[in-house]
Amino acid sequence: MSTSSTGILWRAFKKFYAFSPVKQSIILALAFIEGLTAGIGILLIIPLLQLIGLDMGGASSVKIANIAHHFFGLMTIELTLFTILASYILLIGCIASLRSVLAVMSKKVQQAYMSHLRSDLYRRLLLSRWEFVVESKMSDLLHSLSSQIGAVGFTVNLMFILASRVMLMVIMVTLVLFLSWKIALLAAAFAVALLALLLPLNKHAHNSGKVAQKGSKDLFQMLSEQLGSLKMIKSFASEDHYSQQMAVLSDRLEEQWVQLVKISAATMWVTTMGSVVGFSIIFFVALEVMSISLGTLFLLLIIFSRLLVQLSWLQKTYQQLLHRVPALEDISGILHDFDRAREQVITKVTCPELRDRIQVKDISYQYPKAPQAVFEGLSFTIHKNQTLAIVGPSGVGKSTLMDIIAGLLEPAQGSM
Repeated sequence: MSTSSTGILWRAFKKFYAFSPVKQSIILALAFIEGLTAGIGILLIIPLLQLIGLDMGGASSVKIANIAHHFFGLMTIELTLFTILASYILLIGCIASLRSVLAVMSKKVQQAYMSHLRSDLYRRLLLSRWEFVVESKMSDLLHSLSSQIGAVGFTVNLMFILASRVMLMVIMVTLVLFLSWKIALLAAAFAVALLALLLPLNKHAHNSGKVAQKGSKDLFQMLSEQLGSLKMIKSFASEDHYSQQMAVLSDRLEEQWVQLVKISAATMWVTTMGSVVGFSIIFFVALEVMSISLGTLFLLLIIFSRLLVQLSWLQKTYQQLLHRVPALEDISGILHDFDRAREQVITKVTCPELRDRIQVKDISYQYPKAPQAVFEGLSFTIHKNQTLAIVGPSGVGKSTLMDIIAGLLEPAQGSM
């Protein structure tokens, strides 16, 4: 992932955390406790293996077994097969309960953040200068207020889940370091090599997200235009033509999600094969070169099997985040544009009273991005109770003139 993408994700993560820091801290703390509980559950395997007569060997394994014996002794519980299995079941129950609480809390915070972000975005739109609103595509604004907000909410919540999974992996890696630091370094080397192999696929995931972002905006624009012109479409019997246009755009958009699945499938293949090769080499080195005891090796294999699942999930999540970085960029860009176009807030508006006439003197107006002025030196007078029709082809400035009279736009020169 590029440095810019990392920065975008990190800023989004900080904003999400700042929205509800207390609840987010509780969620992260519960995620850490979940990982710690899972680690303790793995450690319980050591006295269980010793109890069934398997030699664990190694000072680290013996030390862990002694701690387990001491803990059960303090609770005046005899260390038997039944008590170990019952403790293990209790720990798994605690983990399941924590995960349920985490899922509900995370979803509540996510939905609250999405509602806050949508309301903030809409308020900034309302407080923007009319000139900016007129030049913006309404379909893009609708797209941002609907599907883009949903994508942002999903992404930031996914980053928090990612953080909790990383905590779990750190605890598991710590256990591996405690059991055999040499094996841990060997496994880390294989993990780095595997991630390096996946870099091209990560780049494809990011590019696919950009294409999907553009396709989604184009689809929203077409829907907005066609739904507003259904009478004309049916009057000219153009249903087939416009439905074909919609089908082409829709197929292009959905193809990007298929592309993401293809990238994920390729990633899964590389991860699976790389993990199997690394797993086999580590097993051979541990058994034949380092002469690690069978019990310790068995425990390491259990930990590695869980780590490989977590690593595969992290890589898949990583690519999903890359695919949604364009959505974060889009929302960030719109918020920045709204801030630049912000007008002074007027708490109370006094409607002027029309006593005699409306007089327009030598006004001119040109939109910032337009190559030429809409009109120049325009002057006229409308007397009270007089009816005046302003006619002309599309684009000559009729709506712009009305916006100036209503006070939404300021003329470049002249007075009213």
